[in-house]
Amino acid sequence: SNIKDPITTFSGSGNYDVSLSAITDKGCQSSILKTIQILPNTLIALPEDKVICIGDSINISANIISNTPYQLKWDSIHQISCDTCEVVNVKPDTSTFYYVNTQAESGCINRDSIKITVIPEPGPKLQLSSDTIVCVNGFIEISVLNYDNNLKYVWDQNDAGLDCYKDCPKVKASPNEDTYYSIVVTNSFGCFKEDSILVTVERSIDDFLIPNRIICEGAQTTLA
Repeated sequence: SNIKDPITTFSGSGNYDVSLSAITDKGCQSSILKTIQILPNTLIALPEDKVICIGDSINISANIISNTPYQLKWDSIHQISCDTCEVVNVKPDTSTFYYVNTQAESGCINRDSIKITVIPEPGPKLQLSSDTIVCVNGFIEISVLNYDNNLKYVWDQNDAGLDCYKDCPKVKASPNEDTYYSIVVTNSFGCFKEDSILVTVERSIDDFLIPNRIICEGAQTTLA
């Protein structure tokens, strides 16, 4: 490079030889060689910024990439119950930046942040009918008990056996096997709740009848 103060990025930790050569307008020249040591550090990967409604909580996961031992700590101002955990649950009242810090064994430090935007409106509520049982090859109705036309409801299409998957207050379920039917409800701000109903498939019924009995005409017996 012919730049006076060049900037370069090294591909990884290790020792790198860097040389500098200079030449005057008279043709005199000189050079110097230096070794630069790049110490190992961490790489912090946080998810994209999130939006929640007031009263909701959310998990934040800090994915740390490192070839060397390191220590992790979230800023104490956040009052996180486990400030040294890579996955934390937060419930801010107002929009907040959450900062995570790492220090590698080499002494190198890194820092990153994620913004949780809090919408000053409560998130949607979701109340489903109870877990239930259906006979094999049969169907049973499951429902959203507090259905609201102003919200969006989506059942998980990976859960086969429903007759409706979008904005359905009631659906008929006919699973081939025991299935958790999951649903997500979302309001106009993008805040959501999710829950599921377990539908168990009954494939056999125990024989509940008593053995055959013989009695005399006019006599009585108890069937139990």
